[in-house]
Amino acid sequence: PGTVIQCLKKAGTNNPVMLLDEVDKLGRDMRQGDPGSALLEVLDPEQNNTFTDHYLNVPFDLSKTLFIATANSLDTIPGPLLDR
Repeated sequence: PGTVIQCLKKAGTNNPVMLLDEVDKLGRDMRQGDPGSALLEVLDPEQNNTFTDHYLNVPFDLSKTLFIATANSLDTIPGPLLDR
């Protein structure tokens, strides 16, 4: 399964706290997708209740999950992601 779903399975609960460490170091490789856009889908309250794990191709409601993100520098975080 995708990383988010794996973490939820490991936590054994629908409403865990997930720590996203050093989001300022996200890479951008168009061959493998844009991790910033994927992370935005997870963090945005308008979208995360209809999150789809693209590995399993199943929807999952992440609205009960509390995400805490850390960063060493805000300069490299895309604006829409920083807003969340």
